[in-house]
Amino acid sequence: MRIDRLLFMTSFILLSSCGSNMFEQFELHPVTDYSITEKPAWKPVDCTIDEVKFSSFKISAMTNDRVMADLTFSSIKENETSTAVVSHYYLKKSGLVPSWDCVAAKVTVNGVEQTPDCSEVDFSDTVTYRLYASDGNRYKEYKFYVEQGDYSGFQVLSIVSDRTISNKKIWASSMFKVSGQESGYRDAAYSSKTRLRGNNSLQFRKKSYTLKLDERVSLLGMGKHTHWCLLASYPDRTRMRNRIAFEIASRTGLAWTPDSRFCELFVNSEYCGLYLLTEKIKIDRNRVNISKMTPADTIGENLTGGYLLECDRFADNLSFETAVRHLPVNIKSPDEDVITDSQIDYIENYFKKIEQLLYREDVPDPAYRDYIDLESFADVWMVLELTNCADARLPGSIWFYKDKNGPLCAGPVWDFDLYTFNPGDSYLLYDYEITDFSSTTDRSLWYSRLFLDPEFKRIVKRRWQECYPRFQTIPAFIDRQVELIGKSVAANDETWKTVVPGNPDTGLKWAQSVEELKRNYQARLQMLNDSITSW
Repeated sequence: MRIDRLLFMTSFILLSSCGSNMFEQFELHPVTDYSITEKPAWKPVDCTIDEVKFSSFKISAMTNDRVMADLTFSSIKENETSTAVVSHYYLKKSGLVPSWDCVAAKVTVNGVEQTPDCSEVDFSDTVTYRLYASDGNRYKEYKFYVEQGDYSGFQVLSIVSDRTISNKKIWASSMFKVSGQESGYRDAAYSSKTRLRGNNSLQFRKKSYTLKLDERVSLLGMGKHTHWCLLASYPDRTRMRNRIAFEIASRTGLAWTPDSRFCELFVNSEYCGLYLLTEKIKIDRNRVNISKMTPADTIGENLTGGYLLECDRFADNLSFETAVRHLPVNIKSPDEDVITDSQIDYIENYFKKIEQLLYREDVPDPAYRDYIDLESFADVWMVLELTNCADARLPGSIWFYKDKNGPLCAGPVWDFDLYTFNPGDSYLLYDYEITDFSSTTDRSLWYSRLFLDPEFKRIVKRRWQECYPRFQTIPAFIDRQVELIGKSVAANDETWKTVVPGNPDTGLKWAQSVEELKRNYQARLQMLNDSITSW
């Protein structure tokens, strides 16, 4: 079968035309805007018994809702049983639709004539196919068995595409499937597009993905949207750094923090291990809830927002460098294909004004407080310090947003799988200041200047005292995650036997790395609390 854009519509067309009921317990989201050249239908042929044979036989993820990865059968021989093994998830074997090709005048199972990509078969036990010669009397028998392998019972996601997903700029049309397994989440399938994501992480063997669904949906109980991320966390021995950091941030006063769920993932029938399905940072009523700008927003209050920005050493096509501190800022929204020169000038000048006020002589001009939201900057600082996020010194993945007529806000937080939760008994950003800008990778955020303002320091202390009781229960949250993903981590580590050096726990066993992270967190929590309460 040649598929120009998408596989999912094929399965829907084929099974609908067969009168199949296999989707009755499955939430379907078919699409109609993709060009598909259908596979020529199998046709009976005149043949002798010596010519009768199977040339191929599989149970495809494309044409079976519950199948997360193609089931390919071992050597197919007459009167022998060919076996395919279901690994890493539980599969209900009834109502499966095999894809096959053969030389035969007629094909039957239990006396019922069969058609490939159409006929449902119960594979709960060994299934015997009879391939008949043209005389109608003689036949050959082939046996097929689906073996259930080991699985964790954890929710499983699958991306099925007609191409290899190997580029962060080019979308690959795909089908995205959810199997709730024992989690209680609803099974579903969606039309989608997928591409790689990341900067440094692109070099890793285990890839991260950006997913764009054709409709707004809730995945694994999270808020409805079209854009999602699948984070590989390849360099993270604990597999939990991002999840824990998001949980810490959610216990502050930040307006929004990405929600996330652990899952196991297949991509084009390859088991890829444990992933974190995460909400992507986007302007939306369910995410960064600010005004979305248009090219017409060029004057007055409409020019003042909303802007979504990322301070990161990896520059996008649409970026600028701040005038005083030379911070690299990517403009994430408005998008580069709709943003106007006046909008770029406005937000660049807004940053320039903040820096001019913050870096006026020996102490900041208090007027800077009219330009930034002190509470959000305090909350983000707490998260970065608690996680000991070394990338914040580059800086990397530091997000801001500015709504219409509003100040610049810090957040949401992002990217904690590398150089975080490591030992550290001193502040990361409190007095960190870069004065030599000859390096292209080292810059400092504004915190050393903010902490010269007694008002900001007072706000940080108040926010810390409010959040500290919630921060104290993070170790219990970590323990719950350990119980949740233990079996999945074991399967993941069988697939990916090495991790990238960077975090000092790389050489530890998983359980040891988790305990090390907890010890580091608790020590840092105590250090910060002792210091902040003494202000």
